[in-house]
Amino acid sequence: MTETDDIIAADPCLERESRIRFRNSCKGKLHYKRALCELVIDAGQRSGSIESCVEDPLFVGPTVRNGGV
Repeated sequence: MTETDDIIAADPCLERESRIRFRNSCKGKLHYKRALCELVIDAGQRSGSIESCVEDPLFVGPTVRNGGV
C-alpha cells in the first residue's frame, strides 16, 4: 500500500513487480506467499520452515487478512 508521499520511492518496485507474469493466478499467489513467509521468518516473527509457512492455510498477509484494505 502506498500513500501519495510514498509513490516516488515505491515506483521502481511497483513497476518491476507489474512486469512479472505467472502461468496462472495460483502460481502468482504461491510466489508472493513464499516471499512473505521468507520475510516474516527472517524477521523472527514466525518460526519454522518456509515450506511449513507456505503450507499453513491460516497464514495470510495483512492485505488478505484485512479484506484487501
